[in-house]
Amino acid sequence: MSLCSPYDREIFRLTIPALGALAAEPLFLLVDTAVVGHLGRPELAALGIAFTILGGVFAIFNFLQYGTTAQVARAVGAREGAAARRLGAQAVWLSLGFGIAVSAAVALAAPQLVSLMGGRGQAAEFAVTYLRIAAIGFPAAFLALGGQGFLRGVADLRTPLAILGVGNAANVVLVLLFVLGFGWGIEGAAWSTAIAQLGMGAAFVVVVLRRLEPGEARPRPAEARRVLTIGKWIFVRTTALMSSFVLAGAVATRFGDASIAAHQVAFQLWVFLALVLDSLAIAGQIIVGRELGAGRREAAYGAGLRMIWLSVALGGAFAAGLLALSSILPRA
Repeated sequence: MSLCSPYDREIFRLTIPALGALAAEPLFLLVDTAVVGHLGRPELAALGIAFTILGGVFAIFNFLQYGTTAQVARAVGAREGAAARRLGAQAVWLSLGFGIAVSAAVALAAPQLVSLMGGRGQAAEFAVTYLRIAAIGFPAAFLALGGQGFLRGVADLRTPLAILGVGNAANVVLVLLFVLGFGWGIEGAAWSTAIAQLGMGAAFVVVVLRRLEPGEARPRPAEARRVLTIGKWIFVRTTALMSSFVLAGAVATRFGDASIAAHQVAFQLWVFLALVLDSLAIAGQIIVGRELGAGRREAAYGAGLRMIWLSVALGGAFAAGLLALSSILPRA
């Protein structure tokens, strides 16, 4: 691999705001983990169970984000601006539909889901409570997925960063107020998450609608199927990947509250680093999609190869840093 690439400047320009936006999501969870962790072992164990379930659900449906980015970026590369905007509108409709369905399913099946994870006693009760309250914000959280997918596709990465940054700041204030100020315990953590997600979802819808021309916001089944074309393969891949993580969480839960609490801390740190690295994938999707849309297949291949080597280098650096801080981060 050459030390310099003609794509490096573009990769850097796209990666920095994408990194900030991706880091916002796990920081959301890390803040809740840090605050709830001071309430006691059952509460932290409950959070570990709930986050394992929610993490699996949201990851499985991330095709709403990544599938949309790929399709919109390709349309932009082909100079089909109207098609790109219509695809963004369909991503919002799909996200809303999936979000409502998942919200209802999780709220109704929360006790069964927690039981499958091996939750018992007070930790199980706390986990069910958290899931049912957090489910209120699911439709908005799904809207944020679709909205981000469209904005990334048109190479607007600063707007998602701003929305997610404000949402996370609001979550920090609310979780401290509800949990430590009002003494609501784990219910306060769930309400702070739901309220912050509702605000972020509404912001993404407003931003997307402002970019559309009259008549482009209505549902269009043909464009919706186009968004799902790539999404179905991402769905299969992510389902397989997240199933292993959910299984690991279920096994840890059966060893007791201390085990799932420790798993929660370690897993959230891993997710944080993984999503930060995913900022390179976003840059890759945008650049490769645009090159393919413009008919430059060799350029798309070269950009993809560059992403792979950069990912290997950054992954190694992150692994070394995590090992060096392994005795400090869990206590923090």
